[in-house]
Amino acid sequence: MSVAEHYESLLADHYSWMLGGLDEAVERNRGVFEQHGLTGGGAAVDLGAGPGSQSIALAQLGYEVLAVDISKKLLDELTAHAADLPVRTVCEDLLQFRTHCAGPVSLVACMGDTLTHLDAQADAQELFAEVHQALQVDGHFVLTFRDLSARLQGLDRFIPVRSSADTLFTCVLDYDDDGVIVSDLIYVRSDGGWKLHKSAYRKTVLSFDWVCQQLKGEDFQLDFAESVRGWVTIVASKKSSPAKR
Repeated sequence: MSVAEHYESLLADHYSWMLGGLDEAVERNRGVFEQHGLTGGGAAVDLGAGPGSQSIALAQLGYEVLAVDISKKLLDELTAHAADLPVRTVCEDLLQFRTHCAGPVSLVACMGDTLTHLDAQADAQELFAEVHQALQVDGHFVLTFRDLSARLQGLDRFIPVRSSADTLFTCVLDYDDDGVIVSDLIYVRSDGGWKLHKSAYRKTVLSFDWVCQQLKGEDFQLDFAESVRGWVTIVASKKSSPAKR
């Protein structure tokens, strides 16, 4: 199943719950931007915007946000929560985002493991180049993703995501040559008892070191880069124009 089909058929309906609630996710992401001094406003692009946990945080900090995602369900949820904030949504492939930008932007965010949803490493390289081209000089690229390069084996492949009184979410990882099949298993309880909802899609495995190397190759300066228990956070800035290709 494609990423778009997976989200529309299963994950979009549970995504905000999976984040611990949209309001809490907005506060967490606002804290990330504030921690790194990214509060200057201007034009911003949120790649893989989902229900708006990055876009709303950026808009609250004074940015005018272009929110890009392949899931119409999630973008509709974002629109409902954004109210009068300056957020414009577009349902589009991430690699085509520049066709919707009127000019250079001051910030691009690609967060929440969006990067691994690309089909291959070559697509990640292309995205980095497109982001560099879209940014103004001294603009920032904020990136988070899960480094899955340490292959899990046996029962370690079964990962509890979140649980509540009426919903249980577990995912199972199965690796191939350069990616991982993610099977999402979501049990939902109703008056008729527990029902299993399931779907699977493929993620591309990208390592922390590889992504850092590719960003440097696109003339990004890495202002902050860390990997904590496999969760990667990178803040990079553009110091030259045009990008070296």
